[in-house]
Amino acid sequence: MRILVISDTHHMQASADAALARAGQVDMLVHLGDCVADGRCLHEMLGQEIPYVQVRGNCDSGASAPAEAVFTCAGMTMLAVHGNAQGVRWGTAQLLGLAREKGARVAFYGHTHVPDITMQGRVLLINPGSPALPRQGSAPSCAILELEKGRCVPAILPLR
Repeated sequence: MRILVISDTHHMQASADAALARAGQVDMLVHLGDCVADGRCLHEMLGQEIPYVQVRGNCDSGASAPAEAVFTCAGMTMLAVHGNAQGVRWGTAQLLGLAREKGARVAFYGHTHVPDITMQGRVLLINPGSPALPRQGSAPSCAILELEKGRCVPAILPLR
């Protein structure tokens, strides 16, 4: 199973489309906020039959998407948040605590616009960066998580 993880698209649909093109065939979409409308558009492009997880970001005031989502994929519990409520700009300790509390083996987060893949104990933290407004010298990006037979293989996909 291939999961496309994207965040912080900020109404720049062309950048979201570029992420979708770069990702290739995917079986699931996770959008981590800061323009939930972009996430819905990507989901429509992929097809309604593809599972879709959406959370709202700090720029999504009034959006009906939840602030966090816990879901199971290929037998693995996952957590999706935008990250602002967990203070990820100052580190991932709160996010890690929340992931452990929820029993998640994978925690997806955005907000910083900086891609990162870090293993913290038994929890894999994945930030896909931003395809629209990358920060700290990073390239526009998204992430792919491949799940196969209990193995979890993450990758950051640069878009240029």
